[in-house]
Amino acid sequence: MIHLVAIGKLRERYIREGVDYYLKLIKRWCPVKEWEVDRIENFLVRDGYHVLLDERGKLFDSLSFSRWLQERLKIDIYFYIGGADGFGNEVKKKADFLLSLSPLTFPHELARLILAEQIYRALSILKGTPYHR
Repeated sequence: MIHLVAIGKLRERYIREGVDYYLKLIKRWCPVKEWEVDRIENFLVRDGYHVLLDERGKLFDSLSFSRWLQERLKIDIYFYIGGADGFGNEVKKKADFLLSLSPLTFPHELARLILAEQIYRALSILKGTPYHR
């Protein structure tokens, strides 16, 4: 199962609609759950693979990300999207992996939409659909 864990709620309707759209598409192939929380520490103790979005994390192209994701889909994978200030060093130390979406900086709400789309894209690559050309 894929878990998207985000600090705070989405305020912009167009982003909420976009995230919901991609979560619906993802659910065709993989269970997914979205969590909107105030703190992530309670999630970091759960069994699974914990991935923090961080500007200094690993960058992937879409094909590499799909292969990377495929290797981890056998267990629960948690993707964490921080608030405007990101994550502190103590939280980063508890993560299994730091992932960067881009060298550019995005608002955390937009990062959630981009992550949802990229997870859908990775799954569509693995399923061999024409979404990723």
